Amino acid sequence: MSKKKNPQDKKQAAYEKDHYTFPWSSPHGFRKTWKKKKNHLNRVVRRKAKNLLHSVEGSSLESLGPEEESLTAELFRRGLSRKRLLKTGVVNVREKIERKTEYRESSFNLKARSQAARTAGFRRLVTRLLEDSEYTEKNLLDLSRAATSSSFQSFLDEEPTWIPKLQQWILSAQKRIAWRRSEAELRDSRKRSRTD
Repeated sequence: MSKKKNPQDKKQAAYEKDHYTFPWSSPHGFRKTWKKKKNHLNRVVRRKAKNLLHSVEGSSLESLGPEEESLTAELFRRGLSRKRLLKTGVVNVREKIERKTEYRESSFNLKARSQAARTAGFRRLVTRLLEDSEYTEKNLLDLSRAATSSSFQSFLDEEPTWIPKLQQWILSAQKRIAWRRSEAELRDSRKRSRTD
């Protein structure tokens, strides 16, 4: 007869003995699909056995030599090997609680942390652009991509001193890029005139 348990012992036993399935497709789907999986696996084994018996059925034991007899035994042993069926997603209640608390802690304050990461990324981009003396189309493209984000607008609202610096950088970058393009077009036209 089992000894009487106090509520704490009952709870500890439930943590270890009770199991939980994570509902990937549906909350009660595991009990249905597990039966189907087991039945399918047993059906495969039954079909293999039936096919092996039909292949050996015509020959008698007297007509079989020792090699053929061992061959059929080996065929049965290998042919009826069962694929192992694994239960995925089944955990005891203790593991379930640990996973859920870990997820809860990792997702705590997620919005504020992602906003802080975006702000830090924008700050790095802007300082790199302002410190960099090269005005390239790639830098201008990076800035225009960032400017389309609403997070970048809120970042500029927090840092209003950078707005005139960025405007000045954009104007000088546009002038420099236009100047480079006109120089390249001038070089191309000179090359074309030499070849003609």
